[in-house]
Amino acid sequence: MDDVCVLNDSGSLDVLNDSGSLDVLNDSGSLDVLNDSGSLDVLNDSGSLDVLNDSGSLDVLNDSGSLDVLSDSGSLDVLNDSGSLEVLNELGSLYVLSDSGSLDVLNDSGSLDVLNDSGSLDVLSDSGSLDVLNDSGSVDVLNDSGSLDVLSDSGSLDVLNDSGSLDVLNDSGSLDVLSDSGSLDVLSDSGSLDVLNDSGSLDVLNDSGSLDVLNDSGSLDVLNDSGSLDVLNDSGSLDVLNDSGSLDVLNDSGSLDVLSDSGSLDVLNDSGSLDVLNDSGSLDVLNDSGSLDVLNDSGSLDVLNDSGSLDVLSDSGSLDVLNDSGSLDVLNDSGSLDVLNDSGSLDVLNDSGSLDVLSDSGSLDVLNDSGSLDVLNDSGSLDVLNDSGSLDVLSDSGSLDVLSDLWGVAAVLLIFFTK
Repeated sequence: MDDVCVLNDSGSLDVLNDSGSLDVLNDSGSLDVLNDSGSLDVLNDSGSLDVLNDSGSLDVLNDSGSLDVLSDSGSLDVLNDSGSLEVLNELGSLYVLSDSGSLDVLNDSGSLDVLNDSGSLDVLSDSGSLDVLNDSGSVDVLNDSGSLDVLSDSGSLDVLNDSGSLDVLNDSGSLDVLSDSGSLDVLSDSGSLDVLNDSGSLDVLNDSGSLDVLNDSGSLDVLNDSGSLDVLNDSGSLDVLNDSGSLDVLNDSGSLDVLSDSGSLDVLNDSGSLDVLNDSGSLDVLNDSGSLDVLNDSGSLDVLNDSGSLDVLSDSGSLDVLNDSGSLDVLNDSGSLDVLNDSGSLDVLNDSGSLDVLSDSGSLDVLNDSGSLDVLNDSGSLDVLNDSGSLDVLSDSGSLDVLSDLWGVAAVLLIFFTK
């Protein structure tokens, strides 16, 4: 056949095209089309339509009919309005547009673009290149090792990515993303976002949505504006930037950097390397044996350190530090500071803030400028330098050196107990 045009109203129609040019118009009949390598245009209104395309060029327009399309290596464009649509593409170039119909797409290694408005959408891609745009429909995407871009507006979106490259943009929809070892970029505006990353590279940008991120050993960067953010990191590399959102971070042995502006921040670090910068937010940090650096401006700060290496810089915020046997350096400007040290090494520099220090048997150095300072030392080694502040020192049986500049202003009280 050369140039063929077929018009079918309500009958049963079978069309076989080898390499010719074929146009098929079907109203409400039953239609089966087999195309080898020809050029094929099919318009189906409300009929039942099955299309098999090998390597030809294929355009299919379906209104509300039932549509099944199988393409091998041909070029395939499918437009579906509200019908039920199933598309199987092996390695051809595939473009699918669905309005409110039910859409299932299986892509092997071909190039695949899918646009879904409010329909129900399931997309399975093996190693092909995949772009999916979803407005308000329900979308499930399974990607193995292909390159995957997914854009969801307000729909429900589930994405499973194995080792492919994955970019996900979610506006206000509900989004679940599971990535194994692939490269993953996720942008969420105000939607609900759950991300599970194993060993892949993961970048997450969240504006005001609800965000849960589980990272095993992958590389993880998270930017959170005002959303609710929970991050669980095992041994991966983790960078978190939080503006005013609520932030909970659990880090096991990974490398962790956290920047929080005015949000609420809870950080649990086991043995990983941890850097925390907090501006005016509420900050709670629990560190076991990891390396920990904390910079706090005017926020409320509670730090619990077991045996890790700990550096804390506080400007004017409220600061509570509990140190067991770790190495601890604390710099406080004008904030309220309470430090409890068991047997660790402790250095405290206080400018004009209110400072209470309790040391058991650790090594303790305290430098106080003009702040209010209370020091309780049991049996540790204690050095105290006080300029013009108010100073009370209680030492039991430890070694104690006290240097105070202005005794009339400082009102130093030294009480030595010998056991």
